[in-house]
Amino acid sequence: MHRAGAALIGAAIVAGLVVGLTLFQPEIGPAREFEVSAGLAYLRLEPAKIVNDPVLGNGTLLTYMAEVVVANDEDTTLVLKTYGLELPAEIYVAASNCSGSTVTVTMTVTRPGSGEAEKVSCLAPLKVPPNEQVRLGDTYLSSEDLLLGKESLRVVEPSSSFYIPPGYELHFVISGTVFLPEPADSSMWKAIEKGWVLALISVTGQGYGGRGSFHDTVVINATLLNGPDSTLYYLGPYDHIIADQPEEAGIFPRS
Repeated sequence: MHRAGAALIGAAIVAGLVVGLTLFQPEIGPAREFEVSAGLAYLRLEPAKIVNDPVLGNGTLLTYMAEVVVANDEDTTLVLKTYGLELPAEIYVAASNCSGSTVTVTMTVTRPGSGEAEKVSCLAPLKVPPNEQVRLGDTYLSSEDLLLGKESLRVVEPSSSFYIPPGYELHFVISGTVFLPEPADSSMWKAIEKGWVLALISVTGQGYGGRGSFHDTVVINATLLNGPDSTLYYLGPYDHIIADQPEEAGIFPRS
């Protein structure tokens, strides 16, 4: 009787271990790729000419502020890990064939979150309609960043402020000042003098708990409006909720 009871207890323990291992074993298979939608709610540029400055010399001080949006299109909480902001003079994307209208280059492009790389030898200028947004694929090249690469890639400090629940969108502000020395600013400002600027936004992140990843890269052809004190600004299709709170972030229901 004691032996039978011991056997039943042993069988129960083994069964419990099997069930437990089945329930809590790690996921097997490729990591999940989550979908997000990045965009630009607001952009403000404020140039100030510097002439014969004893330290900086001749050039332009450009103060910039952008409110970036990352919307969660999934059914799980996502976490922002990195972001980038560029204001390039031109953007090139992979072309189907090389011709006189394309640029021939040799570079290797690695997709975020993947070890796969591809070699690209032919790129074509990207055309984006005014105030429209285009999502880029894995292969692109930007030139003459107005921000001089200052915001090209930033790692987000671990914080619950950058968690994005399902059905919500994250708003955060990127701001700073760069000095554009002469004669560099003369070429960089050609597009802005015509009243528009390209804004390239890239974001990467992962699912809450470290499972799966996401990345998104978009380009906005932003028409600039004249504001007070020689400022230029762009209003995107999102509500600009925290544009006056630099270095802040907020989570809001999708508009």
